[in-house]
Amino acid sequence: MNRYTRSNAPVDLLKYDEWPEVSLSALDDEAVARFTALKKALIRYMEGDKVQEIQDDEGYSREALIRAFNRCITRRPDGRLVGWLGLVPGVRIGAPARVKPLAPSGRNGKSGLTGACALFMNQHPKIEAAFKKYLFKTATRQVAHENKVRPGIAHKWFIAHCREQGIPENQWPLNTDKLGRGAISEYIRLYLAANYDAIVATQYGQKAKTKSHSGTGTFSRLRASQFLDVVELDEHLCHFKGWIAFETPGGKRWVKSPRLSLIAMVDRLIGLVVGLKIIFRSQARGDDILEVLHHACTGGGVLVDASAEGEANEPAMPIDLGVPFEWCGLNQLLVDNALSHLAEEIQGRARALLGCDINFGPVRRPERRPNVEGLFSDLERLGFHRLDETTGSGPQDPIRIEAPPAREPQMTEAAAIALIYRSVRFHNRKRSSGAYGVRRIEQLQGWVNDTEQGLIFPMLPPPLDHLPSLDVSVTRLKVKGSEQTGVRAHLYLQEESYAGEVLSERWDLIGQWVMVHMNRHDARYMRLFTLKGESLGTATVTGRWRHPPHTLSQRIITNKLIRDGQLRIGYDEDPIAAHLAQIAHDAAKDTPLSADQIKTLTAHAENEHSRQQSANSVAQAAVTAAIENAKKEPARDGKEERRFVMPQLRAFNRGQR
Repeated sequence: MNRYTRSNAPVDLLKYDEWPEVSLSALDDEAVARFTALKKALIRYMEGDKVQEIQDDEGYSREALIRAFNRCITRRPDGRLVGWLGLVPGVRIGAPARVKPLAPSGRNGKSGLTGACALFMNQHPKIEAAFKKYLFKTATRQVAHENKVRPGIAHKWFIAHCREQGIPENQWPLNTDKLGRGAISEYIRLYLAANYDAIVATQYGQKAKTKSHSGTGTFSRLRASQFLDVVELDEHLCHFKGWIAFETPGGKRWVKSPRLSLIAMVDRLIGLVVGLKIIFRSQARGDDILEVLHHACTGGGVLVDASAEGEANEPAMPIDLGVPFEWCGLNQLLVDNALSHLAEEIQGRARALLGCDINFGPVRRPERRPNVEGLFSDLERLGFHRLDETTGSGPQDPIRIEAPPAREPQMTEAAAIALIYRSVRFHNRKRSSGAYGVRRIEQLQGWVNDTEQGLIFPMLPPPLDHLPSLDVSVTRLKVKGSEQTGVRAHLYLQEESYAGEVLSERWDLIGQWVMVHMNRHDARYMRLFTLKGESLGTATVTGRWRHPPHTLSQRIITNKLIRDGQLRIGYDEDPIAAHLAQIAHDAAKDTPLSADQIKTLTAHAENEHSRQQSANSVAQAAVTAAIENAKKEPARDGKEERRFVMPQLRAFNRGQR
């Protein structure tokens, strides 16, 4: 065995001042004295003193110094140096390895087998490689393997493989009573521990994998110095289902909705939720993220449950504190790579309008976004996983609760959404230990009211007219039409045509691309611009779809039913109303609804909720603007004193801009 000396060792290993330190607090006086003397002698050896002088002064021979030196510069399995720990008496720096052949002794030959498993694996590397391959494939749930490593089954496989490889019956492990079961179980435990990061998800569950990323001793280098300096965004699948209720000729009918997903934005400095959106899908789209950003910069988008006692009068969201947060920006937005496919769409719009930077990080790393993960943990602690409709992530999930089949539904989709909103507002009013027991929203309110400190909030200037807001979808479409056949210029989107007064006169634009701005909650209208920015007015969808407010997803689902012959509607009939009426008629017969019908109800419920959320934001802004105008303008006599307020309150009644 080759050993290093001070003359042939790498220079980096001689830098003993960089070696890992040790603590001697638990050692007795004799062990401390021995460690101190050996450390002093070893330092003199590395400094270049003569070996004879060291032996005369300290009492350690050249062999003892070289042995201690090589112990200290040994690498651990993780690559770190052993360091000064190699001088502590009784410390084993490497796993013991048996070199002598097995010689059973004692009663019935059961003794003398220490280290037999390690010796066997060293002598049969092919068997060890095959066993490790089996363990890895089983732990990762690959095809034709069990869904989890079980020591008993793994031991049977190992013994069978040994016999296949021709191991004689008089050799370990076949010559023992239990066939080496204890040694193999310990080998499996050590293998799983050494490969924990690779097998934790399938062996212990996704929650254990996510949790294992925290507590690693590494922290994010992004530190927030003020409110909205760093904001964390993430999506969370709520593990319970709601019920969509609708009226039928035979009474009220209930349909179970898909699991709800929550997209939240949380400020890193004080852990306050600043934006929120609930979707009826498991995967977010670019428009969903942009809408959350819009709500965060204009108030939060969290509706108030007026039925809650005292909740309507207590501030919980930044918009409840007034003007500074009606149109504000942020500096850094943290998003995980699960949303990386939306990077281009989000960055282009958010940077242009808000001036923020998008920081994409690794997936399922809760320590990188601790505040938004804390919100999701609060939802679990508030009882979300103890609801009767809790589904969990799969049939074997311990949080899954199977409700009795004949049980009446207890939670509508509206009640589930209201519960999420109330929980988020409770989270913002929760007392924070980091702020000496002050509520998060109260801490922000104190900064707003503090005129002496002079804290400047990131209020944005009025948005430019040529930049669409984040609640508007932006895309490019090619102008269709033909001069030869007399077909005027028009646009085609999701199986429907759009026509406009200005566009219809622009024969020169046929075959050209134009920019389209569309309200994502109402696909009936779109604003048109040339690629150079010239306005082309507004285009309206033609045909039956010009009547009902709808989203593109609703149109796609309904048109598919029409093409397949599952939905028959008359000329110029409202397709959404006709389909809902057909669903109500079918549901009155107590026949199971099809997957497409349930998808239609879900899309309709999600759109109605989003329109209500958007209308609430518009109404809140209208009220604030009216109050500000009332403060600025002098009061007039008679009825004119309140006339200027009424036009700005139209959002209350109409629910739209």
